Amino acid sequence: MLSKEIFSDLAVSKIVDLERLLTSVHLPEKLMPLYLYSIRGGRKFRSLLTIAGGNLIESNDSENLLFAAASIEMIHKASLIRDDIIDDDEFRRGQLTFHKKFSIKEGIMIGDLLVGLSFDFINKMKFDEPSAKYNCYNTVASVFSKLCIGQLKDFYSIDNANGLENANNINSEKTGSLIGTAMKIGCITGGGNKEQTQNAYFVGDLIGQLFQLMNDYNNLIGFEATNKREIYTDLFKNKSTTASVILFRHLSIEQALAINNDELDKDYLGQLINSKLPNIEKDIFEYANDKINEIEGLLKKFPNEEVCNKILAVANDFKEKWFWQNI
Repeated sequence: MLSKEIFSDLAVSKIVDLERLLTSVHLPEKLMPLYLYSIRGGRKFRSLLTIAGGNLIESNDSENLLFAAASIEMIHKASLIRDDIIDDDEFRRGQLTFHKKFSIKEGIMIGDLLVGLSFDFINKMKFDEPSAKYNCYNTVASVFSKLCIGQLKDFYSIDNANGLENANNINSEKTGSLIGTAMKIGCITGGGNKEQTQNAYFVGDLIGQLFQLMNDYNNLIGFEATNKREIYTDLFKNKSTTASVILFRHLSIEQALAINNDELDKDYLGQLINSKLPNIEKDIFEYANDKINEIEGLLKKFPNEEVCNKILAVANDFKEKWFWQNI
């Protein structure tokens, strides 16, 4: 299993440089506490995969890769603020969410600021070929639209009968698209050709789908309780997730109707899920392993075997309980 330190090594130990770059942003003094709170914490998972996207093709353009990673981190942090406001979540990683610490109005404004800073970081990148910077701009602009569309679909998808394909498509848009873009922009920055950048995106998208699948699964069975995160929230909100769709496959009509009851009891829900857990876990992990096999097949197309193996190991870590207890 990969520890946090080894995970950082995936990106050639650039996490310290990335933190330094992110905190070097110049803003009015009154805004700095808000900005610093907005970028706090996390494993910088997407940013590290940006750098890994360049390393897949053995790029040594460390400065540009760092700017690309910072750009992705800004988009990610902006999306977290928005998601927490939409879901009215109180905590993230054991700390108050941005809008609970400050306000919804400040959350909206800082989120917009982070998106602008994302493009500022791209603007700092230097390429011999002008089209490379244009591709980076276009890639980031495109993913922000996909994230918003995915979140809107997630917001309006209130019928758990929508099916696994629908839930997975939402996972691809609201989670996979940014991780795919992280690896794609890293590959573009590293000088990858069209086929390589497309495959890098597909790898990242699949990693994102896998990440969201296991995140939804953990919400379903309670891994997140150790991290001050509410459990069963997806079911109480009647959201269509891959995990909830799989759960409903194993319920009787009466049990499904009981879950959709507005007065659903959390203790009853826990007992019901535990009674179906062996079947749920079998289906979840089979689906997860299918994703991992697809990731492995795509990674074989890249020359840097060492980085490919580390990316694959990280994907496998998503299936481990320790990962979610410490995220």
